[in-house]
Formats: sequence, structure tokens, C-alpha cells
Amino acid sequence: DSLLVGQKLKKISIVHGWTEQNTKIKFYESVDRRLLHFFDAVGCVSIQQKQNLFKNKIKATLISNSLEVTEASSIKRTELIKELKLSEPCILFLTVGRLSQEKGHSFFLDVFSKLPFQEKSIHWVLIGDGSEMELLKQKTKNLKLESHIHFLGKKDDAIKWMKAVDYFILPSFREGLPVVLQEAFAQSLPVIASDVGGNSELVLNQKTGLLAEPANVNALKEQINWALQNSEKMKNFAEADRRHLIENFSLTNQAQQWMQLLKYVHEK
Repeated sequence: DSLLVGQKLKKISIVHGWTEQNTKIKFYESVDRRLLHFFDAVGCVSIQQKQNLFKNKIKATLISNSLEVTEASSIKRTELIKELKLSEPCILFLTVGRLSQEKGHSFFLDVFSKLPFQEKSIHWVLIGDGSEMELLKQKTKNLKLESHIHFLGKKDDAIKWMKAVDYFILPSFREGLPVVLQEAFAQSLPVIASDVGGNSELVLNQKTGLLAEPANVNALKEQINWALQNSEKMKNFAEADRRHLIENFSLTNQAQQWMQLLKYVHEK
């Protein structure tokens, strides 16, 4: 982005995060980080990003991702159960996002395999597409989880599925400030996420959801088992997460952060 102040063109960069998907992407992202030193101002979406940029002598302004909470049309649970060819009672986990290594889907398959998935009829629904699709399907087969893992592919209206499931799972290794978590919050969906990036700004552990140490199978398994044993508390957390979203991540709050950034650039 750029801003014309007087006769001087001032440049602003907004950092959403780096995925480090592969060697090629890592190279491009390292160049991207170095170029930040040549901008007049830098915005970032999470406090952790701001702190990391500061360590690299880059002063950044927080511009949090935001979401205006509205009533969205939803797919009924009965429709989803029918599409998955399941029957009640069952417990449905949902993950939405790109199927790539940094999102931790393969890791979560290891976690899922250690859960009482047959005893409690637990199922994991994945919405999204990406480079790891076939690898994930093969690992699912190797773990003999085909009847409990459901790959639905890319859905443009993924938020509509959120009221039809029981828990939202985000097992990522890296994140900025995930809009998909905000969408889950807007639907009052109980959330269990890895403690990376800006996740902890949204998921306040034991207040608006549950956080687990990233890439730690036992840590995430324990949090999920706790959630299964404390479903009412998880519902209370879900109501709190919606309030937290409305109070702290509205478009109004984001507009105020933008004003602070533009004022800094203007006075620089």
C-alpha cells in the first residue's frame, strides 16, 4: 500500500504472517522480511508478530484482523449428518483451511488416532484443499481412520457448516491471526487450537476456548479429552468467545488502529 503525503509517496506494508511451506517459499519470505526495512510504516495482525518484528529492529503497528458479527445462514446438522452418511449420536470436529504442512493436519491425524473415536463416535470433517490432500488421505488409510475422517474439499461458504458441528479444531504450527477462528467465534462454536501466532489473542485458555502446546500430541489430546468431558463448560467458553470477538475485533477497532498507523506515517 502507499500514501501520498504532500509531494512524497510514503509506503506501508501489512504483514499477515509467513507460512514457510517449502524451501522456495522460505526464500521468498526471507526476502519479504528484509524489504520491510524500506517501508515508512509496517502493520501486522498479531501482537506476537509485532514483538518478532521489533526484535528485527522493525517498528510495527497492530492492525488486527476483524470480523463483523452477523447472522449467517447455516447448514442444518441433519443435512451434514446425512451427507456424511452418519447417524446420531456422534461428535463432529471441524477444521477449515488450506491443506498444507504448516496447518498441522497430519499431526492432528496422530492425535485423532489416540482419541476414543470409536467409543464416542467422533468424526473429523475437513473443509479445504491443498498440496497435502493426497498425503493426508493416504495417512488416513494407513491409520485405518477412513470411516471417521471426512474430506469435503473446498467450500466457499465454509462458515455455514460451523453451527452443524460440535468443536472447531485448529492444530496449526504457524499462524498470523486466523480469520477462520473469528468465524468460529461468530458462530459460538467451541474452539481448541494450538498456541501459535495470534491464536492466544483470540483463544483465552479456559475462558474463550482451549489452547495446546503446538506439535505436542499428548498436550492436544489431553485438551480434547477435557473438552469431551466438560461439554457444558465448552459451550460457556463459546458464548464468551463471541463476546470477546465483538468487543475486541470489530471493524470499528480495526479502523481506529488504521487511523493510528496513518497518523504515524503522516507525522514521520
